[in-house]
Amino acid sequence: MSPKKFRTIIGALAVFMVALVTGVAVGKLYVDSIPTNVVMNMTEAELRDSDADVLKLVKKSKSSKPDSFSAIELYQIAEYNFNQKDAFYKTSDGKAYNALGAQTLHSTKTYRDGEFVWDNISPGLADIKTRVRYTVGSDYVYRHTNGKPENGKLVCDWNSKGAESYTIKEYEKKFNAGPLSSITYVISSKTCPKDAVTKVSKTSDGNYTFKIKLSGTYLTAAAVHYSYEIFYTSWGQLSGEARSKTILPAWEKMEMTVVVDENFDFVSISYDEDYKVYTFAGWQGVNDVFTERFYFGADVPALEEVL
Repeated sequence: MSPKKFRTIIGALAVFMVALVTGVAVGKLYVDSIPTNVVMNMTEAELRDSDADVLKLVKKSKSSKPDSFSAIELYQIAEYNFNQKDAFYKTSDGKAYNALGAQTLHSTKTYRDGEFVWDNISPGLADIKTRVRYTVGSDYVYRHTNGKPENGKLVCDWNSKGAESYTIKEYEKKFNAGPLSSITYVISSKTCPKDAVTKVSKTSDGNYTFKIKLSGTYLTAAAVHYSYEIFYTSWGQLSGEARSKTILPAWEKMEMTVVVDENFDFVSISYDEDYKVYTFAGWQGVNDVFTERFYFGADVPALEEVL
């Protein structure tokens, strides 16, 4: 055995042992050396770059242009800016394809005046009609899974059997994310190897774009909380075993195309992702193709328009 190969094996074993004992990934690009089941149990914070590193990038962005950063750096700056917004509106539209046909994907996330409303209205083989509502500072998150779509909005009877309430800790434990988590994937230098991203390029309309392609354990890591969203929105199709054991989607590949404007704000993110869910008929492949669009300032609708 060559010395190089021996060092690689020993390094992978060391990372595995540290991750297994502490749950923390070591170094920048070791996610692929850690077993998938360990990655699935890691926290979002463990898969992100440090707050200090991100703040350095944000500070640099004040006197730089978007294409002076790498794709991962630009994504992190835009995500930081998104999380600082007093108000935002995000739409998501597309299709989910499986062996039985296609399902429409449509959801909106609205945040303003301290109120967050997430509506998921996706008709098809399994109609999804879910609303999550949270008031910042409140101890409870409310979720309704049996609303009625009317004029493109959900009408929910919060006294009906479709209503659920959770403390913040209960919600975070069940859905592996806080109620305000609104960015789909965890993108960092730990979840994205260098060969998974393209260079940032400027478009004819003055925006900036790049692509990220992930697969294997890296993708499982990036989907650390998105997996739970898919798990619960696929609830009606899942097997009893999948429900009782929380068998999350098995990820295969994902490609995203990100557009950021000159102010380092997200404009849109388009996705093409493949995964499998454990249904009554066994593992079934799903292909989701959808686009998220971001709106800020005067483009954020009033709450009365959403509710």
